[in-house]
Amino acid sequence: MIASFVLDEPRVDGNVVRFSWSVEPPTVLLRESAIELTFPPQTELARVPRGLLWTAMLAVLHPIWILLRPLRVRFPITLEAEEAARWQRLMRAGIETLEGIRETAFVEPCVFFAFDGPALPSPEPAPERGATASAFSGGKDSLLQACLLREIGCDPLLVTVTSELPPLRDHLTVRRAELLRDVPLALGLAATEVRTEARALWDNGFAGRLGYGIAVSELTDTHLYFAALLIAGAAAGATHLFLASEADVQTMDERDGALVQSPHFMYTVATQAALAAIVAPYGITVSSLTAPIFNAQVQRLLWTRYPQAAAFQYSCWRVTGDGQACSGCSQCLRIALGILAAGHDPRRAGLDTDAVMAVAAAWEPKWIASDGPQPVGARARADLSAQLIETVRSIDLALAARLLGPAAFDAFLRLHRRLAAEPSKPTGMRPSFAGFLDPLVREPAMQVYTAAFPPPWSDDDATAYERSRALADALATGGRG
Repeated sequence: MIASFVLDEPRVDGNVVRFSWSVEPPTVLLRESAIELTFPPQTELARVPRGLLWTAMLAVLHPIWILLRPLRVRFPITLEAEEAARWQRLMRAGIETLEGIRETAFVEPCVFFAFDGPALPSPEPAPERGATASAFSGGKDSLLQACLLREIGCDPLLVTVTSELPPLRDHLTVRRAELLRDVPLALGLAATEVRTEARALWDNGFAGRLGYGIAVSELTDTHLYFAALLIAGAAAGATHLFLASEADVQTMDERDGALVQSPHFMYTVATQAALAAIVAPYGITVSSLTAPIFNAQVQRLLWTRYPQAAAFQYSCWRVTGDGQACSGCSQCLRIALGILAAGHDPRRAGLDTDAVMAVAAAWEPKWIASDGPQPVGARARADLSAQLIETVRSIDLALAARLLGPAAFDAFLRLHRRLAAEPSKPTGMRPSFAGFLDPLVREPAMQVYTAAFPPPWSDDDATAYERSRALADALATGGRG
């Protein structure tokens, strides 16, 4: 039986954008049949073309559709043929990755579109003023992207999404509210906070119960940010949109003729290329500023180049209460070590150094077997382990002794000694991924990256780029470049 997903026309009511639908038969994946995005009252939503509202709605919902397949989606309008094909290709790439993660076969049928209304008005390109907008969560990637864009002279509009995901409380802390106020002020930038209950709408364990090993939020969060960024950016006249995407998530495998992306494929450069192709007729570009550099390098560069802004870093999704980090998870350990490697005190980012270094006792590298092909997710975890080991080895022991208390330094020293015999190599960076940077910022951004991270560079750069470029071209145009 093919389920039916019937879309309503996106609605704008004052400063609220509403996406609604009906599903038959009902599904436990969706707790409601509508999403509302509430923008600040001054947002000029009347400037947002109707077609971009549709793009935003499809961005939010298409990851849900691939979990409900086989599915027929009914539209009260007609999409232009190539736009419809791009959404189909984007969903197929997602399905191929999910089945690659699950190590099962790709099975047709998939997601079908049915159009029951007139075509949308032809897009009109927005005036090109060089205006930019950047998704901003407060984490290291979005902070670095905001700071670097500011340094380049782009002065981006920072667009934040606040949406609780029970039982997590990271979007509700006092500290997050403070940083959303203080970071734009510190950088001299405008900001827009978009409020929505969308993340509480999904049954977050649904994808995991299907055997995919990831949460629904790991398929949808970036697309929710993209929708908010697209609408807020269009309302402000921004034609260059930025969503952070590190080098780590660009690694992919080939399986049965398909490219299997990272489990975090919602924000790969290939996914961004598909979205960019969809909005290009409106004169809008979509890209990442951080695609050439890796997780640990983002952390290092943020704290070495922008230490004042870096102190606002808010990266721990397990935090509760009024804190800035939980100080008890591997993510907090990674952040603390990166800050030390940059020569700064982790306590400046709200980390309890005694608690976070206690986590080091239980941390073990996640290596992969040396024989036979390995899932892309396992290789990604091994790469993160190698980066952490490299980070630990780069920390000056005298500096660590000075910045950490006795207990924290003792725990760090034990970790340092334990990892001394582990294999590691310099991560380098992936300079070829400069090809995915917006030309508006490419040259100055790469000047910063090459100065901060000189050769030797990552030895898998060419393969990673070729696969990302091939998939990006396939999603954008239907062919391979």
